[in-house]
Amino acid sequence: MFQKYAWLSVGLFGVMLLCFEVLVHIPGVVAATHDRLAWAIALRDLAFSCGALSYAAMHAGGGRSKKMNWVIFVVARVVFAIVLIVWAVEYFLHPELLPGVPLRQLTPSFVPGLVVWGYLTAVIYVVSGVCLLINKRAHLAATSVGLFVLFSTILFCLPNMVQNASNIGVGLNVVVDTLLLSGAALCLAGRCAQSEE
Repeated sequence: MFQKYAWLSVGLFGVMLLCFEVLVHIPGVVAATHDRLAWAIALRDLAFSCGALSYAAMHAGGGRSKKMNWVIFVVARVVFAIVLIVWAVEYFLHPELLPGVPLRQLTPSFVPGLVVWGYLTAVIYVVSGVCLLINKRAHLAATSVGLFVLFSTILFCLPNMVQNASNIGVGLNVVVDTLLLSGAALCLAGRCAQSEE
């Protein structure tokens, strides 16, 4: 019974994140336009919202709402693509940042080739962002981002969480952020696959 309304709860979660954007993050960005972290946090929640709304659009009922679901999906795909391209620039400028969401955390020092991972993240984000933007191989692009971010969560963020077990802000929040980004990308990939059928 509850599975029947999963699309509704996920859609409401996406709308809640959009409300955070309008009420909290956009005013924060306007107040501090040169703060890279404010932009990253605003784009992070926007990306999460795109994934949630894509899932809701994929599982919502048909009928008259079918056209509206398609519009929501297209907007979510384009916005997610723009977020990825902006983040790709961030990773090109700051390759030392932990792969996933470009916040403050640095890639742990025990990881070989620290900077290489940042540049690899930038390349994956820019290629996937462009593919999503022009709607060419969008399913593969969103899946690639989702799996890469999941891989980076396991490889970098979990050891970072263990290393900073006493600091929830550094340890647990980073893992949750990257897992949410991975889930958002995979939800978008599922909707892309549905639209390609």
